[in-house]
Amino acid sequence: MRRARAIIILVALAITILFVWQANAPVFAKAPVPTCHGRNLLENLRTANPDGYAEVIRREKSVVNGQGLLWKIEHPGVAPSFLYGTMHMTDERLTTLPEPVYDALEKTRTVALEISEIVDKTKMAMAIARNISLLAYTDGRTLESVLSKKELALLKKTLSGYAMPWASSRIMKPWFVMLSLSLPRCEVERQKIGKKALDAVIAEEAKKNGARIVGLETVREQFSVFEALPEKVQKEFLMNSLRQHHLLEDQIETMKMLYLQRRPAALWEFALYLTRKDMAANKTAPDPNRQDIALLKKFEKELVLKRNKIMHDRALPLLADGKLFIAVGAAHLPGKHGLVALLQKSGYKVTRVY
Repeated sequence: MRRARAIIILVALAITILFVWQANAPVFAKAPVPTCHGRNLLENLRTANPDGYAEVIRREKSVVNGQGLLWKIEHPGVAPSFLYGTMHMTDERLTTLPEPVYDALEKTRTVALEISEIVDKTKMAMAIARNISLLAYTDGRTLESVLSKKELALLKKTLSGYAMPWASSRIMKPWFVMLSLSLPRCEVERQKIGKKALDAVIAEEAKKNGARIVGLETVREQFSVFEALPEKVQKEFLMNSLRQHHLLEDQIETMKMLYLQRRPAALWEFALYLTRKDMAANKTAPDPNRQDIALLKKFEKELVLKRNKIMHDRALPLLADGKLFIAVGAAHLPGKHGLVALLQKSGYKVTRVY
């Protein structure tokens, strides 16, 4: 079941469509602002299992470029650019931009987000409509034909807490339902009353300074990452996330705290630790060739690593003009195949600022 935790952690730091569906809901500006609560699971681990905590820290430290959110990109003869790792949430602790980020945005002519549609609800709605077959069944099937009665009961119970009508939810593919439930209800409600996620705040600030907004990917490309998963795998991810849903606020709070500590590598290493622990509890040796770890690695490859290469390649022409601010999920920054390393391999000097 803890595999679902790893997926949620990776998704929240790697893909913008986690929040764009809810962001297009009607805005109720006079509604009270909900507050999300949760425990820091990594701090709990430090107390309950010091050896497990030490393992996570050791693995985190082994990841190249594993700490830091804002990086300066330099090349002779070109004005500096910046790379910033984001988290797709509305929490004011995240959306209150640090001074170094403000300073970088003031020097920016172009801001490159994962997808540019997040700043325009009409364009986002149109993009979703054009790609409806990727997120919804169009062949007459429904979730009733995919899930058992017991599974359907659990899904309906969880959906009821989100005020998501079954009539529309039943035609959605398992991956999209899982994604829709990957935010705590408090975060969904915050978005519904108009609270902006970090990526949108950055875009808004950049537009004040006269910068243009571009996307490094398309909505279809982001949808396709999930739609390409076999339906059996989509279903497994959905059911595991439903069984762990009562821990969602704790998972998200842990992610936020590690993000605020500027430790993107720790997020994924902690998720993998939980998966290994679950395998050991079920008397399954924590061998990286085992099915759970192998599936997570494959998902990481599709969700992060392949997209790193795409975003890197599409950013290069923009970097040639200088004064570019790249704002993408923090999971795309660390590692030997992360954006920092890829840009360094392309001849750029990339140094951590914050």
